[in-house]
Amino acid sequence: MKKERHTVCFLCSLGCGLTVNRGEDRVYYQPVATNELEYQLDNPINRGSLCGKSNYLFELLSHPKRILGPQILTSSGHRDEHWEKITSYIIEQIAELVEKYGAESIGIMLSPCLTVEETDQAISLARLIGTPHIDYCSLEDKPVLAKILRGSFFQRRLPGIEEIERMHTSFIVGDLFGVSPVLSKHFLKAKYDQRANKLIVLESSNSHTGWFADTHLRTNPGTEVMILTGILKLLFERTGEPQTLPWKETVKKALDSIDIADICKVTGVSLDQIQCAAELMMREKPSVLTLVSGFGIYDRADLVTDLCQALADATDSYFLPVFTGANSLGIHEAIAKFKPITGMTASEMVEAAEQGSLKVLLNFGVDIIRTFPGTRASNAIRQLNFLLSTAIFPNDTTAISHVVLPELPWIEKAGSTINMFGTRLKLDVVLPPPGQIKTTGEILSILIDGLKEKGFQGKSIPSPEATIQESENDFIAHVMEIRDLITSYLALGFEENQRILVPNVDFAHSGDGTITQYLSWSRRMSPEPFAIIAKGENGARDSEIVRIRSGEIETSIPVKVGQRAEKGMIVAPVHFPQIRSLLQWEMLPKLGYLNIKPAKVTVEFL
Repeated sequence: MKKERHTVCFLCSLGCGLTVNRGEDRVYYQPVATNELEYQLDNPINRGSLCGKSNYLFELLSHPKRILGPQILTSSGHRDEHWEKITSYIIEQIAELVEKYGAESIGIMLSPCLTVEETDQAISLARLIGTPHIDYCSLEDKPVLAKILRGSFFQRRLPGIEEIERMHTSFIVGDLFGVSPVLSKHFLKAKYDQRANKLIVLESSNSHTGWFADTHLRTNPGTEVMILTGILKLLFERTGEPQTLPWKETVKKALDSIDIADICKVTGVSLDQIQCAAELMMREKPSVLTLVSGFGIYDRADLVTDLCQALADATDSYFLPVFTGANSLGIHEAIAKFKPITGMTASEMVEAAEQGSLKVLLNFGVDIIRTFPGTRASNAIRQLNFLLSTAIFPNDTTAISHVVLPELPWIEKAGSTINMFGTRLKLDVVLPPPGQIKTTGEILSILIDGLKEKGFQGKSIPSPEATIQESENDFIAHVMEIRDLITSYLALGFEENQRILVPNVDFAHSGDGTITQYLSWSRRMSPEPFAIIAKGENGARDSEIVRIRSGEIETSIPVKVGQRAEKGMIVAPVHFPQIRSLLQWEMLPKLGYLNIKPAKVTVEFL
């Protein structure tokens, strides 16, 4: 018997819908058999379109490498264990270590692919244990979301995806078309709907998005925030524009301390181009400013977010942030309502594990070793007294976890998620999970019930303070930070064999590639790491090998010669661990998240 089920793709935050008329037998979902996928032509988000990755989601259901049952670490490696025994073991470990080290020695880390309901249960577990340390791990989304909630500017958020198509001017920061081919269709429709409509793109490489730009602000790596500052500065210097902003005069004085000539010098973008972008944003209405989160793409993504919001406010434009994590927005909002100011972020938990103050990490769905830059996270979590990890597939983190539990993809889950537009989307179970696999929600319920039987009653955790909105003075301080950043870039020197490593998002993969590396289409489209180098650089030719070194970390990968990279740059797909390991760990201590930016590397052609 077949039954129509609706669900949502979980490979980005857009939330494309898909429908399946499925049979009761898993044979319908074998990669070589029909999965009877139906495209939702009336869905306003994707209108029947799916990216290449999403078309292959059903491979996850019967993939031979899936984790199908609980595993426990022994001296000879992991072995299978019964659910009842392993959950009892987890509960005993938590209870014992809380008694020994206190509740605040426990951390809970969540994947941005958990549902809203699973997040609520994880928060209930944290409350019962008495730990304030719970956070989601989406390193590229964190600084953007934190600033959106605390931003000092009015945000005209797009009410829905249909509004994109009526925009006369679209300003995109980052490679949106590479990240979301489906969302790009809406922007292209807006661009070509009327001849006068314009597309402005700000990025450091010549990406899929830049190819379609009317004005391509191809800035030097890591200097996007300076271009945005320059545009805002030029807008404020125009007589009478914009008049209605209460914060204009005080911020203008701060911007006066920055020389536009220095911005042009550091970024490599001409004054004419910056002026053109400023004029289009003011003249051609309605307009939208879209910020694409990215791992290692921006220097100070938090300041980039501040400037995007200020520019959108100054030009009366809509603001659309595009997140990497499928439910990053939903999880961020839920945790922000629970977590007091003392609660650690995911990055701070890793540092606490390294320092020995965090003893237990309950990790739901994150490949910590693959996700974080460098090798610091790998060394840190090896020092934990107890590490629980859930995962769909084996990974570097599960390999060293004391307990491994199977995780489910969304297509085997019911629940809800919140997409980038703030819309709550419903998930149906396309097919029940195989064997005795439990959902994350069921696992959390078992842990909560077991800890209650152990006498846990919940510890009083101070309620989070009301979200403190940043003031004009805060933004002025950010402008001063940008001024100092410009000064540091002006002083930046390079040796002959040094380049700037610019991570890019490969359209065949999502996020850190933890899931998409197992999809046949993604492996076929991007089978191995490679470096893109500008034509003429050191006489490089396709398939040559280049050794890239950052600090003590090095990797050797093949070269592709292409237009995507400028001279002095080396562009590489960021989902590969070899590339992520080359990026530096830079904690922003007052903010609690990492500043992962393009890295200065040494390059040797072999």
